[in-house]
Amino acid sequence: MQFLVHGIMTPIKFHRLYNPGLVAVVLLHFPLGFYYLYYIHANGLVSLWDWVIGIVYLFLLAFVCVNKLTYSWLADKNSPYPFAKAEMERFSVQQKLAEKTTS
Repeated sequence: MQFLVHGIMTPIKFHRLYNPGLVAVVLLHFPLGFYYLYYIHANGLVSLWDWVIGIVYLFLLAFVCVNKLTYSWLADKNSPYPFAKAEMERFSVQQKLAEKTTS
């Protein structure tokens, strides 16, 4: 999921190849995760049901905890704790948000 978000979805959404987290995903999460999956499969430590349950759990967790909790259920556009003006002016955030809403 990290690779899908940082390696594919974020670059498409922001029209930029690099994003925070991409290096960690490419150099750490992806190789370690790939080796782990290879190891448990090669040594017979996982069954078909383990794969099915794991994949269903992965997508449910990603959908509920990341997507819904972060962007829907707990999001409050009228929060009394907005981002500081200086924070929003860094890295051309306002321009990027404006470009995103017009495209």
